[in-house]
Amino acid sequence: MSLANLKQSLFTVVKISLSALAIWLISQKIAWQTLINVMQRMDSMTLLLAFAIYNLSQLLGAVRSRQYLQQVGIDIDPITNSCLYYLGMFYNLFLPGGIGGDGYKVYFLQQYFSGKTWRIIQALLLDRLNGFMGLILLAVYALHGMVLPFGWQIPGMMLLGLAILSMCVFTLMQAWVLGHNTRMLGITLLLSIAIQCMQALAALLIIRSLGDLGHTNIYIVIFLLSSIAVQIPLSMGGVGAREVTVVYLLNLWHIEPSIGLAMAMLYFLIQSLSNALGVLFFDLKLPPSQQAQACA
Repeated sequence: MSLANLKQSLFTVVKISLSALAIWLISQKIAWQTLINVMQRMDSMTLLLAFAIYNLSQLLGAVRSRQYLQQVGIDIDPITNSCLYYLGMFYNLFLPGGIGGDGYKVYFLQQYFSGKTWRIIQALLLDRLNGFMGLILLAVYALHGMVLPFGWQIPGMMLLGLAILSMCVFTLMQAWVLGHNTRMLGITLLLSIAIQCMQALAALLIIRSLGDLGHTNIYIVIFLLSSIAVQIPLSMGGVGAREVTVVYLLNLWHIEPSIGLAMAMLYFLIQSLSNALGVLFFDLKLPPSQQAQACA
């Protein structure tokens, strides 16, 4: 076994171990009978609406991804792009942190657009960072003026500074790779914020379907913070990362965590089922007209 393969194997073992640790920590904080009772009173129609909203957010994600691909000379039609986006989501079921999905999209596109592999990687990386930027901006907005556990409150100027610093870093990175394009930056950031708002709405609908009609602001903040935690590639596919974040933050707010944990588990189920839809496009190919254009 090569050194690179050994490192990858060790990293995988660490991720599995951290996921197992997260699940064990959750088990120490949850009254399982309460969780079962919560799941039993779930409203299936509201859950179905959350599934639809989540998938609409993914279609917006495909629109944002196409914006970045067009900037590096990869112009595929919106329907094919959406199918490729879902196929990438399908591969995310097997590899953590979006690596599987982005890796497959690079493999797929470089077959038709030879010589642009590095530019494709740059576009997909910026697309992912743009989504993370939208998540940070929405989390900063949600935290503004909110009283945290132990009576803490993050100063508004500190939050504003964090938002401005993050925006400056991301803007400089995008300008370095793609050049200054204020219009595209504005459009893609608005898309990212809309995507995160829709996913937060889906999580809130799950909460409502489970019967909790209070603590709305707290649940939104905790969901956004748990979404940031999922982006950190320290577990297998994010397994346990959202759940342990939700449970511990709800405990800090002295809110019974069973409903929050049920939300995290159901959200993961919606996410996994949505990703699995990508198998419908397993034999995806560029239409002949676009193949000819790509080779031109």
